[in-house]
Amino acid sequence: MITDITGLGTENTILTLIPNFNDYTVEILPQGLVLSFAGTLDIGYPFEDKGRRRISCSFTFTNRKELNDFIDFWYDRKGALKRFWTPCWFNEFKLVEPIEKSSSEAKVYLTNLALRNDEHLRVFLFIYKGDLSESELIVRKITDIVVDTENKIETLYFDNVVNRKIYPQEVTIFGRVLLVRFGEAGIELQCFFARTNELHVKVSCNFLELPSEYEEIEGT
Repeated sequence: MITDITGLGTENTILTLIPNFNDYTVEILPQGLVLSFAGTLDIGYPFEDKGRRRISCSFTFTNRKELNDFIDFWYDRKGALKRFWTPCWFNEFKLVEPIEKSSSEAKVYLTNLALRNDEHLRVFLFIYKGDLSESELIVRKITDIVVDTENKIETLYFDNVVNRKIYPQEVTIFGRVLLVRFGEAGIELQCFFARTNELHVKVSCNFLELPSEYEEIEGT
């Protein structure tokens, strides 16, 4: 994969491995202020994405080197001890128009992101080209958001320019990048032999977002 990554702060380790999309879920574990409604059993939260995200997913390996690289990454992170970045492989944003070459802004359809932005947001654009080795992953930090309510558009301003023109129709996924740790349950390996000497390994794990640690990696 061709990567163009900026704005990760003091923690620049990122896991860019593509998961099994049919085995990928993201849930939000609410935290912080809780609103209860008198006389009912209803409990609410001010914003749906202010909680801690938990990603449950799996990866499939048919190449021993790639499997060993992933296990080495897990050991390097000391299981659930050391943090890192990972894309949240969920399409959250949609471009209204192309991002021009050498531009640092992207116009997206309104998602009310400006109301939910916590000043530590990173986003990614994944452009799949039929072959993973030729596909692109672009990561940028959001420095500002301007809302055009009349046209239902939000303009996201990046920390750095993009190096080529990007058309809306070529973007496979446009989402956010999360600061995470591996879940405490570790990783689970399941091995399958499709044919003689042809090994398939499914690795299941989960990642927990670290909302309270974004400020720390900004160096502030």
